[in-house]
Amino acid sequence: MPMQPTSKTIHCPSPEALPAIAREVIRLAGTRRVICLTGDLGAGKTALVTALVSELGSDDGVSSPTFALVQDYLSVHQDPQVIHHIDAYRLTDLNEALDIGILEFLDDDAWTFIEWPEILTSVLPDHRLDIDIQILPDSTREIVILER
Repeated sequence: MPMQPTSKTIHCPSPEALPAIAREVIRLAGTRRVICLTGDLGAGKTALVTALVSELGSDDGVSSPTFALVQDYLSVHQDPQVIHHIDAYRLTDLNEALDIGILEFLDDDAWTFIEWPEILTSVLPDHRLDIDIQILPDSTREIVILER
């Protein structure tokens, strides 16, 4: 019988809390290397990816790969040294994702962060973290991490 996913909710009072949250996400990931991020525009998906990439030892500047679709960062502390950052917001269907080689990114051992993963659901690995970021009325964030 498959294990039921477990979740953890973290309150993010300000961007200054993101490094500690990134450390916790990396800890929770364990052997998972695919992390999917959902949330409204402006919720902080790219900000969290920035903190994650930094915690993984990359000094590369992180930007949303909305137009490039995929951005890679290097970290001398990871093996493999590449970290993938995918933004599927502009993809219109799964075939378009397959055409850019999405399966190659999902099949290697590199950390892979995917914003707007909904169109990729059928090809995502079962063993991953799903993170949903919600903007609360006071402009703080609620981050729900689902361990699959």
